[in-house]
Amino acid sequence: MDSITKQILQKFSTQKVDLGIMQDANKLINDISSGQKNSNSLIDSSMELISKFAKINQEAGNEKKNIDKQIENLKKLISRSEKIISKYKSTTSDLGVEPNKIKEYQIIDGAIGTLNAIENSLQSYSNDLKKYI
Repeated sequence: MDSITKQILQKFSTQKVDLGIMQDANKLINDISSGQKNSNSLIDSSMELISKFAKINQEAGNEKKNIDKQIENLKKLISRSEKIISKYKSTTSDLGVEPNKIKEYQIIDGAIGTLNAIENSLQSYSNDLKKYI
């Protein structure tokens, strides 16, 4: 083979190698671009979820505070109700009257059970919310 033919073959061989490297580089560039787009999309959706979670977490905290405040209010009502029931019992026994015959006594006495049940339900909700905040 003469030297001119060798030079021509070397140029074609070099161009073939250069073309292969360029194809590999272009594929890598496309893969990098795709990877960045996928990553950016995941970052955006994750930030959105974190934002939603933070908002829900704040709402849950506020709700728990409201529930706990209402529990304290119910405890006070129950205490007041129990005191008045006790007064009714002592006053009516002195007078020889059955407290169960008095309308207000019946209402308050019945309400104590209801208030206790509501307090227990609210306490359960408060405990559940506490797990998540």
